[in-house]
Amino acid sequence: MIKSKKQMLLVITIFTLILTVGSITYAFFNYTRTGVANTLKVGRINFITRQTETINLTN
Repeated sequence: MIKSKKQMLLVITIFTLILTVGSITYAFFNYTRTGVANTLKVGRINFITRQTETINLTN
C-alpha cells in the first residue's frame, strides 16, 4: 500500500488534517448548541426635539 516515505508523509498529513477539521467542527457546534447566544443589549435612548426642520444623522 505505502511504497515510499513521500506517500507515508502524504497519508499522515491527510489524516492529521481530517482529524483537525473534525475536532474543530465538533467543538464549534458543541459550543453553539450549549453556549449562550450572542446578544447585544443597550439602555434606553430618549431623543426629544421640538424643531420643525429635517435632522440628518450619519454614523
